[in-house]
Amino acid sequence: MREQPTDCAGVKVVYYSRGMATCAPADARETRRTWMGKLRELFGGKKPKPQPQKPAVVASAPKPAPAPAPKPAPAAKPAFDWSASESFQQRTYPTYEAYTEHQKSKLSKLDLTKYNVEFSAALQDRIGKVLNGFKPGGNVLCLGARTGAECDAFIKLGYFPIGIDLNPGEGNRYVVVGDFHDLQYADQSVDIVYTNALDHAFDLEKIVKEVTRVLKDDGVFIAEIVDPSVRGPGDYEAIWWKTLGDVIERIEKGGVTVWENEDFEFPWKGRQVIFVKNGNRRVLDTKKASS
Repeated sequence: MREQPTDCAGVKVVYYSRGMATCAPADARETRRTWMGKLRELFGGKKPKPQPQKPAVVASAPKPAPAPAPKPAPAAKPAFDWSASESFQQRTYPTYEAYTEHQKSKLSKLDLTKYNVEFSAALQDRIGKVLNGFKPGGNVLCLGARTGAECDAFIKLGYFPIGIDLNPGEGNRYVVVGDFHDLQYADQSVDIVYTNALDHAFDLEKIVKEVTRVLKDDGVFIAEIVDPSVRGPGDYEAIWWKTLGDVIERIEKGGVTVWENEDFEFPWKGRQVIFVKNGNRRVLDTKKASS
């Protein structure tokens, strides 16, 4: 860059190497650096970086207080319809798995501690009277045995019971997982079959068929049956009968015969019915005489 002292209205003419010229104030108050920056702006040099603009602060409306969380609704009970015939009602499940899940859930709703003690004592008393030494030391299969109060009663009478249930709970000494529609026991291998859970049957005929299959020819089937005249079905019953006679007659069609029956009051009003196989009504009498 060179300067030529040419007067230009009091302004010096400044020449640059590329042939460009500009005028600078005669008094040269501004520094060369300032002018160089201006020249770069005019002729395509780097533009100064724009200063970031702070976003405008917009006043926001106050947030509304959060609504209180809704209380959880109580768990709904499974809604299964009932089909009805002249003598029976049957709960209708969409699948067999729905039936088993419904029945298994019952145990979690119950505290059977006191019930087990009282029921075991009552059952021991009435079973002891009717069996009266029948097949001492014989094996017993208890169907729908829950936590095993009926097994406890048979043990105290000198028998060797095992119970099955869809949900026997944890740590159960007497009851294993099993389904009374499909017994995992050999033909004619059991001396006594006991149940008070026929009102939880999905297929009553299938249960009776399984009972007669596993029962020895000189064995007995003891069914304690709820009396429908005093109440209706609850949340977990799967079948219900109009009269005791209706259900007893239906059981007999499965190949067993009534030997004896007697009413009882605990844990609910019902009837204890002793069935024998093949119409052998003298099974218990013969065993009593030989004991």
